[in-house]
Amino acid sequence: MESGKKGGSMESEKKMLESNSILETIPRDLVLEILVPLASSSLSDICNTKRSCKTLNELGNNSYVLRYVSLEGVEVVQWEPSPELLSFLPRCEESGNPEALYRRGMVEYFCNNKHEDALKFLERATNLGHEEAAYVLGIILLCNKDESKEWGIELLNKVEKRKRSRNIGLSELRNKCKAIVRKIWLNNVVCPEEPLCSTLACKNNKRKRGQGWDLSDEDEQVMFDCKACKWDHERTLFHNMLCGSA
Repeated sequence: MESGKKGGSMESEKKMLESNSILETIPRDLVLEILVPLASSSLSDICNTKRSCKTLNELGNNSYVLRYVSLEGVEVVQWEPSPELLSFLPRCEESGNPEALYRRGMVEYFCNNKHEDALKFLERATNLGHEEAAYVLGIILLCNKDESKEWGIELLNKVEKRKRSRNIGLSELRNKCKAIVRKIWLNNVVCPEEPLCSTLACKNNKRKRGQGWDLSDEDEQVMFDCKACKWDHERTLFHNMLCGSA
């Protein structure tokens, strides 16, 4: 019986060595290009691939692969993290994985109250094209009392333009944020203070003062002549979403 196990082990080692030797003949850059779409579609698939041989394990941990690896199925907050995840997630952040950076920013801002760190993570994710990160960062900046509001409006205008080109509304982003928020211990919410639009004659302001503006209405067909009023409305919807998840 023991000899059978030994024979099986030797056969397995032999196959692994053969796999390594074959891979050594293929340019590493080409192998990385093969691993990236695999990693971006399934974390479990790339993990299984890494276990197949030493070379693939090494390349699977390459920063280029980690930048695109999917985090689907990985909890936003690791209440009882394994040693593997404790090292895996920070390496994803260091490699510039947009989803990892976005999640870290959400946790730092809404759970840990580390606003400065959170904004850095969200900005990095935004610069890498993460739409939810850009949306959340824009909303947070709109609630600040300094000139960063202008940056927030710029971010939200760009996000809205991209979504509109695909006939998708901002409610999709809000719902994705809600899914993240529900998985963390919420200790902080954004609080809209003075309105962005202070023009008393603005007809949208009349709606805000109780003449027809339903803040529970997330209908993307609501039209705003005034962009400032539109973002007043959006940040209030975001605030209400957070309070409903607390």
